[in-house]
Amino acid sequence: MKKIIFVLLVAFAIYEVWQESDAISAKESHSKESTENNKATTNKDSYYRAWAEQPEKRVEEGLIHKSYFTTLADGTRVRNYSVCFDTKMMVARWVAYPLHKVYTTPKIDRTDAWAFDDAITKYGEGGYEIIGYQDNDTKIPQHFQPNVSRGGFNDGENRMLDRGHMLPSASRYNSWQTNAQTFYATNIFPQSSKLNQQNWAEVEDAARKSMCSDTLYVVVGTLFENSTIFSSRGRAITRPSHCYKLLLRTRSGNTGKSISQITDPEQIMAIGFLFENSSAGNVEPSEAVVSIAEIEEISGFTFFRNLNPKVAKQVKEQKNLANWSAFR
Repeated sequence: MKKIIFVLLVAFAIYEVWQESDAISAKESHSKESTENNKATTNKDSYYRAWAEQPEKRVEEGLIHKSYFTTLADGTRVRNYSVCFDTKMMVARWVAYPLHKVYTTPKIDRTDAWAFDDAITKYGEGGYEIIGYQDNDTKIPQHFQPNVSRGGFNDGENRMLDRGHMLPSASRYNSWQTNAQTFYATNIFPQSSKLNQQNWAEVEDAARKSMCSDTLYVVVGTLFENSTIFSSRGRAITRPSHCYKLLLRTRSGNTGKSISQITDPEQIMAIGFLFENSSAGNVEPSEAVVSIAEIEEISGFTFFRNLNPKVAKQVKEQKNLANWSAFR
């Protein structure tokens, strides 16, 4: 009987360690996660990890959930980002990723390796070359993805649409592979050029300036209210009506704790930004502030699933921009 109890206690302890693997201290967590990440690339349902940035998985026709992994310049194997891709819209409903200096340094040049997902690219004469595709258990067929190469969505027509990154290229400057994956079609959506190049870019920059010793968790998503469908290279793509960015981190930035361990809502800060995906929607970030709870209500997704239930509601209702110095 004592032996059985001991085995159960050990199993419970292992489970608790797995649950806490969102690991706020990214420099430490990435080394701890490397073995698990390598296993995850062959796991048939590798989406289910204990990563704080990931929303709850929603089962719906046409949605494919997938996580991408990368190797950093020092050889560490880590997660890059996760995506909920809508094969009917040909646009991701959201992309979730951790943001920490281990992903942004050392700073390499932007790869501009526009390609379908799982492409393996390298620098070649006149630009990048596609040398093959990774064998990933989770497949998103290329005919369900937009063709973002050779000029993107416009096809020579002046639709004023940019190839908008959900995970920004500038947030992944550590290695070629890490950056090249941000140019996968599954991470790109048709975005208003004016918004992409102005106030959306300002929010992206301020988010990077909000990094800390603990990890900053980010979700970028799209909404489809009265959206329009357009054709690009023979593919029917839905233009999102809105786009949003959600940020969550510890207030001090150096707790060394996982998000799920924190039971004081004052130790966590969260904010959201919602923009209409049009020139008219190019408003100042201060005018686009929303709470995570508001986006959950609109989108139907549940975000930051590792928040302790004791604090989740209060944290998700926050929208005090004054807490975020990079946005002032």
